[in-house]
Amino acid sequence: MSELDTYANTTTATLETKASGSEIVIGGIVAGTRTMRTKKGDRMAVVLLEDLHGVIEVLVFPEAFGRTESLLIADSPIFVVGKLDSDESTTRLLGTDVIPIDRAAEKLSKTVTIAIDALTAPTDLAEQLRPIVEEKTGTAELIFALRYPGRYTAFVRPNSYLKVLPDREFVDFVEEICGRDAVSFSK
Repeated sequence: MSELDTYANTTTATLETKASGSEIVIGGIVAGTRTMRTKKGDRMAVVLLEDLHGVIEVLVFPEAFGRTESLLIADSPIFVVGKLDSDESTTRLLGTDVIPIDRAAEKLSKTVTIAIDALTAPTDLAEQLRPIVEEKTGTAELIFALRYPGRYTAFVRPNSYLKVLPDREFVDFVEEICGRDAVSFSK
C-alpha cells in the first residue's frame, strides 16, 4: 500500500526508536477489537492493529471511539493517529483518531499539488478551478506545478491562507479539467 509509505511515520518494527509521548501515525489492519466501559460508564476499545512487521495495542478512548467505532471491525485497513505510551514492559498507542485508508489523502495530506501543463492549459483555468477550491476548504496547502515541458517546472503557492480538503470530489473535479493524475499528495 503506497498510502502506508506516504502517511505513516512509523511501523511496529520502528516503534522502539520513538520516544514515549511522540505523535504517531501508523497504518495496518484491525486484527481484533475488545470494547469495554470506563469507570464513568463510557464505551471505549482496545484494538489490535497489525502491520507487515507486527502488532500494537491501541487504546481508543470514549471521545475518539464514539466517532470511529464503525471503523474498528476486523480486517479493516486503517490509520491510527495518537500518542505513543511506552515503558520497559509495554508499548501501546493512545489513539486520538482513526482514519480509513481510503480517506488518508483527504485527512492526512499536508500539501496538495496540482500539475498544469502551462503551454496547453486554458486561459480561464483559474476561473474553472475556483469553485472547487472555494467549496473544499480544509487543512492541506495548495501548490500549483506549472510545467513547461522539456524546460522547467515552476511551483506556485497561492495565498498561504488558502487550504483545501482533497477528497475524491475535489480530485475528480480537478482531474477533469487538468488531466488524469494531475493531483498529488504529500505529508
